[in-house]
Amino acid sequence: MKNFKFLIGISIASSILLIGCQQSQTPSTSSTTPPSTSESNTQSTKEIAMQNMAFTENNLTVKIGTKVKWTNNDSVPHTATSDNGLFTSKNLSKGDSFEFTFDKEGTYTYHCAIHPSMKGTITVTK
Repeated sequence: MKNFKFLIGISIASSILLIGCQQSQTPSTSSTTPPSTSESNTQSTKEIAMQNMAFTENNLTVKIGTKVKWTNNDSVPHTATSDNGLFTSKNLSKGDSFEFTFDKEGTYTYHCAIHPSMKGTITVTK
């Protein structure tokens, strides 16, 4: 019985020692550097639907670096075409999407090239 208690004691001590060694080999993180999150590394996306012959968000304000995604929910084709030629989508059938990332501050007006009465404005801020 004495030998059994001795062996258990040795096993426990060895386990504690091994755990301590493994933890000391793990690199520590600095408390001054916050851990990165997937949210801070992902790009923001704003969605605009083409629905009922209109853009659902026809006056949108976004930050620099925001991706805007236009999706056609109508049964007729539409485009997302900037008035200054910065971007233009192909003809988008129902369910099709077009994306553009705004990387400069400013005001951008756009329209549907097929239905010119469909208009919108995107304001990009810092």
